[in-house]
Amino acid sequence: MLLNPSVLFFRRTLYVLLLGALVACGGNTYNEAGEEDISSEFGVRDFRSIVSDLVTKMVGDDGLREDVGSERPPILVVPLRNLTDEHIDTNLITNGIKSDLSKARLFTFVRRDNLEVLRGELAIEESGLGDPDTVARIGKVVGAQYVLGGEISSITTREGRKTQIYYRVTITLTDIETGIDVWIDDTEVSKSAVRGIL
Repeated sequence: MLLNPSVLFFRRTLYVLLLGALVACGGNTYNEAGEEDISSEFGVRDFRSIVSDLVTKMVGDDGLREDVGSERPPILVVPLRNLTDEHIDTNLITNGIKSDLSKARLFTFVRRDNLEVLRGELAIEESGLGDPDTVARIGKVVGAQYVLGGEISSITTREGRKTQIYYRVTITLTDIETGIDVWIDDTEVSKSAVRGIL
């Protein structure tokens, strides 16, 4: 049975449109190296990249090594503040930094078992207050000489179908006695995604 040429044309056009719609719906995501990525959201590769970069910078800083000396002073590592619009497990990043930093043997680490001290520490971090007397008091209670903390933030831009997400993690090492930031550095991850047409 032969089909009417207009019906045949209609079917072919419909198939082409459906195929185009299927291709357009599957937006690909790429990381900054141009490799296809699973998601434009913060993920495991980003976590490892950030931890590795920050610890490498910290361990490789000769000025910091000179400041802390060979004594391996006690350090309290506090969770990063998440200033992004998405849920990012900042404890994962903090624990990764602590784990990798412990291998460099620059510091000894203070455990955060005292919940009351931890609550006070987090209140200070959240409020942005850095009163040297308060920080010194907390440090003395938990036995730390330094506090390592920081934040993760992001900027999202959209242009047409393309979304670009820029993450920045900044960490700061603070001398508890003086309240002075003795080391600050950051690292960045940029991700982009192209949405499908439909």
